[in-house]
Amino acid sequence: MAELSPREVDNVLRSMARYIAGCRKRTSYWRRLSLSHLRKSLEALRKLARDGARCPFCGMHFRKKSALVSHLIRFHRYELLEILERNKRRHL
Repeated sequence: MAELSPREVDNVLRSMARYIAGCRKRTSYWRRLSLSHLRKSLEALRKLARDGARCPFCGMHFRKKSALVSHLIRFHRYELLEILERNKRRHL
């Protein structure tokens, strides 16, 4: 798999955050880039998020899924990057 550009990394992180919050589109950006092996990791985090109401990393509660997405990207960017890197190394 080729190295991702910074813009692609941002798009993948936003897509991962949306998937965890439960507001995914028909085709996630990380799936289009053949990163489907992330699904197991993201499913585990999604269960912890409890339908987009709670942050799986810090436990903070949100009323809107979009607020959780923004929180994940702003405060837990490095955790999401770590998940992406760990799964990328595992499936090379």
